[in-house]
Amino acid sequence: MSREGSFGENAALSVLAWVVPSVAAFVSVPIMVRGLGPDAYGLMVLVGALTGYLGLVEMGLGQAVVRYLSYYRALDEGRPMLAIIRVSLLWVTAAGAIAAVFLFVAAPWLAKDVLHVSARLFPTAVIVIRLSAINLVLGLMMSVGTAVPVSFLRYDIAAGMTGVFSTAGWIGPAVVVVLGYGIVGITWFYIASNILAIALYLYFGWRLFRSVRRDAGPEWREIRRTVLSFTGLVAANRIGYTVAAQTNRLMVGVVSSTAAAAYYQVPNVLASKITELLSTIAQVLFPTGAALIARNDYDGLRALYIRSSRLLFLLNCSSAMAIAVFAQPLLRYWISPLYAQKGSLALVLFMAAQAVNAASYAVGFLSWSAAKAGVNLAFALLSSGVNLLAIYPLASRFGVAGAAAAGLLGALVAPFFIHYVDRHILQVSSLTVLRRCYLPTAAGAAVVAVGSRVLFIPLAHSLSATFALLFFSAFLSLVVSGLLGAVTRADLRSFSGLAHSVWNRVLRGGSGA
Repeated sequence: MSREGSFGENAALSVLAWVVPSVAAFVSVPIMVRGLGPDAYGLMVLVGALTGYLGLVEMGLGQAVVRYLSYYRALDEGRPMLAIIRVSLLWVTAAGAIAAVFLFVAAPWLAKDVLHVSARLFPTAVIVIRLSAINLVLGLMMSVGTAVPVSFLRYDIAAGMTGVFSTAGWIGPAVVVVLGYGIVGITWFYIASNILAIALYLYFGWRLFRSVRRDAGPEWREIRRTVLSFTGLVAANRIGYTVAAQTNRLMVGVVSSTAAAAYYQVPNVLASKITELLSTIAQVLFPTGAALIARNDYDGLRALYIRSSRLLFLLNCSSAMAIAVFAQPLLRYWISPLYAQKGSLALVLFMAAQAVNAASYAVGFLSWSAAKAGVNLAFALLSSGVNLLAIYPLASRFGVAGAAAAGLLGALVAPFFIHYVDRHILQVSSLTVLRRCYLPTAAGAAVVAVGSRVLFIPLAHSLSATFALLFFSAFLSLVVSGLLGAVTRADLRSFSGLAHSVWNRVLRGGSGA
């Protein structure tokens, strides 16, 4: 019997895999920030930016694996699926090894002349950069491993793996810091964790591919051009986004100090957790959409788009509003008054950018499902170009908040992307999408934001009070927006059935792949 789930089940399992790591992050970040200090924590952020650049050698293969494994899985053709996995693993291993050699050899130069690390932290920086070279190769291999259960729509496996290792990725470093091993110990922990994850993905991949007809479907040479063309477009798409995101982090440290990178990263962690939640839900659209297209079910594709856009924006806008309203007390009581002073405005700008970008998640993943990566590429490059043009003058003049503002300017390209995909790919009216998906939530969130600012902020006198008020504001936004039309009765009935279905699926998840 098939263990593949519906779109709703898979999205719900992905949310479950987000919740526990997010709680772990909320607990662990203050421990790491206070235990390491701004300079060492900022160094870890800057080294992460360097490896983020080199991670581009993955060349979009993870997305290509999801797209084409999902497509050929729907057709029950295993020969091209196995060929795609072999080629992907060969590429990421070879390209990753070359990038790792560069990191290892250039570590002293990168620490001194690029990151401008202080003499006190220089020896540590060189060690961490060299260890990160190992982690880079492992991370690239992980990108292929994580794509396999997603392609099979086995989100019980994908969500379980993500939940466990993401949680460990926050708790482990905090424990390492408490034990006094610093960022070198954290890097060693990441290496060990990735090795274990790769071993498990190999096991699950072997189990999943046993159900595939390995002698069915085209040979690699017959699909090579199509797959590599798609991969190239996805890679170009990622180049713009990755360069912009990593440059923002790096620029703050270069024009200011390693401590400034820490003041930038802490609010960015909060914003990125919401982005991660929405992306985790929305990415379920990718294999689901590819399967619908393989069956020529375009009516089903458009229905999926309307509903997912409406509910994603509801969750997105409500959470972003609440965090933006409580940005100052949240950072004050979560980390320290200094971080609130340096980063609260940046957090507001991060949440505004995240809200705009997340509105385009559904169209972005469905455009990929339709193998229209060139459209994503054009708008991603435009967004990244705006960000890169603005980052240096804004970061130099306004520091952490300026870097966040550059990201917001780049995000303003998203509405134009949504309109283009609506009209030319999904063939739906953008006015209909605006009226049904965005306006009810925008109105509800605006009303609750004003009320929260006036009534709740004076009550935020501690971390627990701030956290409770933040969640209440987000919940209130969901309710008010729902009453204005963001949630239908059919949605409520679906949520009830979905909760029951997911619970049953989780209970039987221990029976194996």
